Amino acid sequence: MTDEGRRYKDPELDRFFHENKEMIEELLKEEREMFKTVFKAEKEKMESMVEEKKAKAKETSQQMMGMFADPEVQKHFMTMGMEFLLGMSALIQASPLPDAFKDVVNKTEETGKASSERSRKSGTGTKTESKVSKVDIKDNTKKETTPRKRTTKTKNAE
Repeated sequence: MTDEGRRYKDPELDRFFHENKEMIEELLKEEREMFKTVFKAEKEKMESMVEEKKAKAKETSQQMMGMFADPEVQKHFMTMGMEFLLGMSALIQASPLPDAFKDVVNKTEETGKASSERSRKSGTGTKTESKVSKVDIKDNTKKETTPRKRTTKTKNAE
C-alpha cells in the first residue's frame, strides 16, 4: 500500500487550502519568525547565564586555591606533617617491633636529617629555622605491658 492510499482527503479542506494559500503561507511565515525571535532571545539569556556561572565557578575555584596556597595555611600543614612523622617515629620506637626494624627507621631519620643539613649548607634548602621539635612522651601508666604475640592468618583454599 502506498502513502497516497493511507492519506485522508477532504475536498472541503483542500478547497479551503487552495483558496487561502497566501494567507496560510503568511501565517506560517509569521509564526516561523516569531519562533526565531523567541529562540534567539532565549539563547541569549542562556548564554549570559552560562557566562555568569562560568565567572562564579572561576571565582570560587580561585578562592579555594587561594585558601590552600595561603602561606599561613601552608606553614601549619607542614608543621602538621612533620609532627605526624615525628609521632609515627615515636610510636615505632615504643612498639614491640624487632630492633632491626627500629634501626631501619632510625637510619632513615638520620639520612633525612643529613640530607637536610647538606641542603642547608649548600644554600638550596630553606633559610628559616624549623619550629618543629621532637616531643618525648612518657608513659605514666602503672601496669606492666607485655608484647603481643603475633598470629598469622592463612588463606582459605577455595
